[in-house]
Amino acid sequence: MKITELAPEHIAWFDEWAEKWVQIGLSTEPADFDRAIEAALKVYELKSRSKPVIVLRMGSPLGALAGLWLGERFLWKLKGMAPVHLSVGALEQILQQEWYSRNHDVSLSEISKEIRNQVMEQIRFHIREPGWEHDDTWVRTDFWHWLWEQFSGQVWNQVWGQARDQVNRQVFRPVYDQVWNQVWGRVKDQVESQTRHMLMFWQSMTQLGATNAEYASVISFFRDVGLEFASPAKELFNVVETLAMSCGPVWLHKNVLVISDRPAEIHRDREGRLHNERGPSISFRDGWSMYHWNGVQIPGDWVTGRPPSAKEALVWGNMEQRRVACEIVGWKSILSELDAKVIDEDADPEIGTLLEADIPESGQERFLKVCCGTGREFVLPVPPHVNTALEANAWTWSLNPYEYRPEVRT
Repeated sequence: MKITELAPEHIAWFDEWAEKWVQIGLSTEPADFDRAIEAALKVYELKSRSKPVIVLRMGSPLGALAGLWLGERFLWKLKGMAPVHLSVGALEQILQQEWYSRNHDVSLSEISKEIRNQVMEQIRFHIREPGWEHDDTWVRTDFWHWLWEQFSGQVWNQVWGQARDQVNRQVFRPVYDQVWNQVWGRVKDQVESQTRHMLMFWQSMTQLGATNAEYASVISFFRDVGLEFASPAKELFNVVETLAMSCGPVWLHKNVLVISDRPAEIHRDREGRLHNERGPSISFRDGWSMYHWNGVQIPGDWVTGRPPSAKEALVWGNMEQRRVACEIVGWKSILSELDAKVIDEDADPEIGTLLEADIPESGQERFLKVCCGTGREFVLPVPPHVNTALEANAWTWSLNPYEYRPEVRT
């Protein structure tokens, strides 16, 4: 049965469906590696490919991508030595040289040990098998191409567009855009900094797992409201869905299959952005982690022991991080370093004083310095259009100045 439109009862199901996939995409449960590997190997079978020489279970996307690169480089090196039967010690030396000749990041040392151990456990058996040879091609799933061919014109716009807008919009923002996209930016930066050969992994990779939660959420919705999948699309999507529900990112390479664990922790602010004021915003079981403040990536020591000084915050190179640094330090301390001028001062200290200061590379910005009922003093950034302390204070409460009555606050 082809779907030409969504029934009202299907549309009413959107919120429940979106919430289900949000929870899948944000899961911090340990990956079910056995289930994930079984599903991923099914792709090789469906594509009539031999099983990969190396299968890696890694604790983070960084470890997974580093493992993919190292495994591939190692096999390429061995190809040039075949049919020589190397000793275990020689294999370990080659593997270590391939990694450490390009890796200068001490934070990856534990990850590199895990990669080396897993590779060594598997490679000594495979390289002696007749017919084995290195190949740098990727195992691709054709499911998405099949799916797109099922829809065209009005049907595409109505069915896919409606489901994507109402279901996937809710999954995409908190799961992919605000979590995985930021993770991938960091992974890409870290791994590419280690090697000149990583570009191929970003141009031609086939990647499945939790990073496909947005697509899996929409396609599984179609299936459950009656869309019939033809073979092998049905089997391929079962793989896509299983991987999204059981592990982190997955790479399917002809010789190397790599599966990443899910995050161990994810912390977000009220708007769903990665955020933690006391530690990592997202961390993985192999020790790799990232730090964010309201969605902006920051150095970890800003929230774990050595916040920037007011002077450091004001001259920090990255503008987004500079504003975060100012928030962490506190605008009161920042303004003490600047020649702030008074725009308006109310007689009531609980209404406060409106100040203006020239923030490096940001220009003139306005702040409200106010005392609370306990006598503590605060400085808050306010919009540039406010012209009085009363107007600024009312804005912090989402009120108009004529609606604001400080005496009724509790």
